[in-house]
Amino acid sequence: MPNYISRALNHFQHTQPTRRQDSPHQHDIPKYGAKVQYAKQPDNTAALNAKGKKKVHEVLRTLLYYARAIDSTMLPTIG
Repeated sequence: MPNYISRALNHFQHTQPTRRQDSPHQHDIPKYGAKVQYAKQPDNTAALNAKGKKKVHEVLRTLLYYARAIDSTMLPTIG
């Protein structure tokens, strides 16, 4: 299944980021010496609508198929 991921990215119209991304979110730098390390505020973003949920399911279905068939190292990230 050569080029499966690149075809999937093209199918879902995913644009290549301008900078390299090794993490899906920003890293919180620990404050050494602090007595308490406070967590960030809770996420207040709105829930996905039906169209957004369908899009997430389509992407996960595509990647899960690839992870089960070819590259099982993706399974912890997806699951």
